[in-house]
Amino acid sequence: MTRPTISAMGLILVATISFASCGGYGVTDSPTLSSANPSPAGSLVITRTGGIAGVNDVVQIAADGTAQMTSKSGETHACTPSRTALDQLRAIDLAAVGSAPSKPIPDGFTYEVRSASGTASAGQGDAGIRAELAAAAAAVIASCLDPSGSAAPYE
Repeated sequence: MTRPTISAMGLILVATISFASCGGYGVTDSPTLSSANPSPAGSLVITRTGGIAGVNDVVQIAADGTAQMTSKSGETHACTPSRTALDQLRAIDLAAVGSAPSKPIPDGFTYEVRSASGTASAGQGDAGIRAELAAAAAAVIASCLDPSGSAAPYE
């Protein structure tokens, strides 16, 4: 097996940098809030990342159920999440779920949910309580994307 020459490795590096700089968002451009800042009591922050298009949606939900959704592009709108989905999400013990998805799937969504009591992550392809967290978070986000309530949850 031959090792690539420096010029071939340089070409790969240039191609990688060029591809990465062709639009999209870097880590610092993300609307995601810092995990070091826990949510105030009664509030939730849901972050959905991944998918084929590379989404990065953040929904900040106040204790009264009102919410604000911010997309990767920085567009923000107010919404009122589905009460049922929100109740299902709030009923999940975030500490029991943990902070890393167990079985992420390619181009699937990953959800991070933060509250005053902790942070948990789950993704498509997870099972058990992680699947419940992903489904509840997806339903909350879907209700914010479609205020009429007619959209099916994104999972």
